[in-house]
Amino acid sequence: MELMHGKDFDGQDPTGWLMSEKLDGFRAAWDGEFLYSKGGGWFMEPDWFAAGLPAGVALDCELWLGRGTLRRLNSRVQRSHDDWRGIRLMVFDVIGPGTAEDRQAQLAALTLPAHCAKVITTTCQGRAHLRRFAASIISVGGEGAMVRRPGSPYKPGRSSDLLKVKVPSLV
Repeated sequence: MELMHGKDFDGQDPTGWLMSEKLDGFRAAWDGEFLYSKGGGWFMEPDWFAAGLPAGVALDCELWLGRGTLRRLNSRVQRSHDDWRGIRLMVFDVIGPGTAEDRQAQLAALTLPAHCAKVITTTCQGRAHLRRFAASIISVGGEGAMVRRPGSPYKPGRSSDLLKVKVPSLV
């Protein structure tokens, strides 16, 4: 399952775009039955981790342990499928038809297990809002922000409908 990947922000007007934190974890996809890495391999998550994930609904997500924990996450995911305590499945999109707003509504309607979280999206009010948002994330050890064009479809591969903002001074 190929995922949608963002391009670097290059000055577009972000007003009205959906924005969220850019997480530093392992990109994953839930296909409604199994959890895959962005490269297509299976994660060997414990049964309790997959329990309660929605059957038949494909999700674009990230395995995340917290800001600044990528090495620890890598060690835990690779070393033992039993040591997934504290790992969260951060869900930021439904893989399927519809606009970005339609898919966010579908996501909001899902009941996910406690170790999962729906990534909160906010509507961007303009460049200054995005700059402040990205800077606030970076100031506490995060990577930056992601912005998703309103009305956009889910398109596997690199897309200018999804942008990464890692340097807020460029906004």
